[in-house]
Amino acid sequence: MVAEELVNYVSSVPVGVEIQPIHENLSYRVAEVFIPSPKSGKIPAYFVEPIGTGRYPAVLFLHPAVRNKDHFLEDARKLARMGIASLLIDAPMARPDPWRQVGSLAEPELERELYIQTLLDLRRSLDFIESQKNIDPTKIAFVGQNYGASLGALLAGHDKRIHSYVLIGGIPNLSQFWEKSSRQIAVKARETMTPEQIQKYVESTKEFAAVHFIKHAAPASVFFQFAKWDNWITKAMALQFYDASSSPKRIRFYDADHNFSSPEAKLEYMDWLKQKFFPPPPVSN
Repeated sequence: MVAEELVNYVSSVPVGVEIQPIHENLSYRVAEVFIPSPKSGKIPAYFVEPIGTGRYPAVLFLHPAVRNKDHFLEDARKLARMGIASLLIDAPMARPDPWRQVGSLAEPELERELYIQTLLDLRRSLDFIESQKNIDPTKIAFVGQNYGASLGALLAGHDKRIHSYVLIGGIPNLSQFWEKSSRQIAVKARETMTPEQIQKYVESTKEFAAVHFIKHAAPASVFFQFAKWDNWITKAMALQFYDASSSPKRIRFYDADHNFSSPEAKLEYMDWLKQKFFPPPPVSN
């Protein structure tokens, strides 16, 4: 059963947001913002905004589980030079105390709460983006990597404000991965758990399988990026994710590992976003 908090979420302008400017040049400004979470604590984030007139497209970023909001900061700077704003949030496990929240395979209730917290915080982050007078609310994209990509797919099933998704190295079904995957990291994790613990984890988290929600992304476009040498994600898993998605969609594989340090992939997703945000005018006859 989908969490009631997600189903009943009501979009609203965030109140009590703290904004602390930290950098500005001729092209863009960067501020650290603290957005009150609709569930608990605050959402630390960077807001990177182009300097100029008019209304800008915007990107909401979510980093891999073992990183934080700094992970995509250089990408956001490059996008700002292209006239695109960005909001880069810290996922709950990357936040400082007392706002930090972590999950655990051995404590599936915490893992479930982490999913709910992150999804609610992503939706409140969209509220913040829409509240900015210089942002075009019809042109908002999402970029997520690994954990961030899987959560982005869940967001697609709960919120229709996203124009385009870039999902980098996402796992289509995390509960199934930890239960059945033959990848070494999953095998080692299962060795530390009893069969009863594994089953309890699956029962508690299976409703959050990304593959069940990405089919609802339309009318948003989805660009899947995967690494050829990923020690977490097999090609079959990548294709499962892609096949489950609604159209329009695209998939590419790169010469990279799970960390995805591929300059080609970065250039491609930025160019793809640019085309989505700034399509060329139709050619007249």
